[in-house]
Amino acid sequence: MAAQGQLVRRLVGPDAPKPARMTEAEYRRKMNGDAMATKKLAAGIRGFTVDQIRLEKILAEKL
Repeated sequence: MAAQGQLVRRLVGPDAPKPARMTEAEYRRKMNGDAMATKKLAAGIRGFTVDQIRLEKILAEKL
């Protein structure tokens, strides 16, 4: 059983730098320029879709 209490943030401190703001066009340009990022994102989306379909089938069987 998990302990009750306050969750302490450990990975990012209060004085960590904020991510740079960018427009959608800037994001797309950077993303398209990074073949590995584009490939990994696409693979993640495909995997999520497969899992969603699998979950929907399981839920349909239980209803």
